[in-house]
Amino acid sequence: MGTKVESNLRPVKQIYAIIFCCSFLISDVLQEIKWNSRRLKSLLTIGAILWVIAGAAVFVLPSQMHNLIYPLAVVIGAANTLVMLTTIGLESALVGDDLNGCTFVYGSLSFLDKIHLESPCSSSNPTKEEPIVEEIKVVTY
Repeated sequence: MGTKVESNLRPVKQIYAIIFCCSFLISDVLQEIKWNSRRLKSLLTIGAILWVIAGAAVFVLPSQMHNLIYPLAVVIGAANTLVMLTTIGLESALVGDDLNGCTFVYGSLSFLDKIHLESPCSSSNPTKEEPIVEEIKVVTY
């Protein structure tokens, strides 16, 4: 039996799951594309435009149309992947064959990626009624 806090967080967890699953599917499709500079730039632009449109739609979404957040989560997941993967591709094009200073470039991207991945999880408890305790399961092979 779930508590009231757990039942309130279920849609949030579903939205995150949709975003991550869509990101995985889009990244799987993108790995099959033959990359060039023009394609990188165009996909980065498409991803940024999709993200801005979906982000604005989340803010102006009326409460009676709350079910539209699920298709918006698909768009956000696709946009996140387009932006992240094309940024990595542009970064490797920036580094090129000259490896002097590449640790700074790749390290800064890794740092920003970690900040990006931690931001949804770093929010405080939505209610002060009872603390949220989650189990973390680690599977090793």
